[in-house]
Amino acid sequence: MRHLRFPLQQLAWYNPSMNRPALTDEQERALDEQGGIVEGESFVILRTDVFRELLGFDTDDELRQQLQIGFDQADRGQLVDWDPQRIKAEGRRRLQQRSHA
Repeated sequence: MRHLRFPLQQLAWYNPSMNRPALTDEQERALDEQGGIVEGESFVILRTDVFRELLGFDTDDELRQQLQIGFDQADRGQLVDWDPQRIKAEGRRRLQQRSHA
């Protein structure tokens, strides 16, 4: 498996007031009917609240604070290898912890 250094400085900053793509009425209905997640062959659409929940944050401010910690670490050169399997395992662990809380 190839491991990449993940350049956090090049990520777009998460901001709920960013320009959002205009969704069709059909997509809006699908989001409502499917709990805020619509998945297609080559895309996934998430409501902001669902996105935050998947990441384990209750508020936009909490998410911003945690992102800033990561950006500050990257500025200091504290980077880790990109390892999707490790990230997935950590996400599953966090989800399991939350479901048992």
